[in-house]
Formats: sequence, structure tokens, C-alpha cells
Amino acid sequence: MTILYKSVRNLNILNSATLLYTVPANTEAYLLGVIMCNPTTTSSNPSNTEGTISMKLGGFHLFSQLRVAHNSTYEALNGQKIMLTAGEQIVIEGTNIPQSSAGTLHLHVSLMEVS
Repeated sequence: MTILYKSVRNLNILNSATLLYTVPANTEAYLLGVIMCNPTTTSSNPSNTEGTISMKLGGFHLFSQLRVAHNSTYEALNGQKIMLTAGEQIVIEGTNIPQSSAGTLHLHVSLMEVS
């Protein structure tokens, strides 16, 4: 049995579905942590955010249209672990992110692969 720890990042979340990760053949992956950050400090948007982000794991939503306020971070899972099997995918999608705000939402995913 081989255990490999990985991190996957996207620093430019767009208004379209983006494949972030696919579990390799003959492997199980354990999602250990998800952190989303909005590093901007100001906005003309009254909701104090720059759009939302959704994340699907193997076809189900881990979160949907999540907003992260400016200059703050959101952490999903809080110690929980989610198993994905070979071929399953992690897909992220931004919504209502202004083109002028590209790169304002960052996502970091920590995984453990077992093969």
C-alpha cells in the first residue's frame, strides 16, 4: 500500500465549471481539507464578496454558491474526511465573479491518495 499526500490549488476561479482533480485508477483519495480565501480588501459590491463558489465531489455538492467576505477565509470539513474512488472528480465553479475580479477567490484542497 502506498500513501501519497497531495495539495491542489486554483488561484483563478472562473464563472464556469473547472476540473480540479481526478482520482487515479486503482486508487482511493481521502479529502482532508478545503480552504477558500478571498484576499481582496475592498469591493464596490454591497454583499462584501466577489461572487460565489460551488464544489462537487463525485457528483454531489460539498458546498454550493458559498460566499466568502473580503479579506477572510472559509474552511470546509473541520476534521471530517471524505473518500473518493478511482475516476471520481472534484469540480469547482464560480458564479457572478466579475471579469475585473478574476483571481480574487482562491481554493486549496488537501488530499491523501492510497493505492
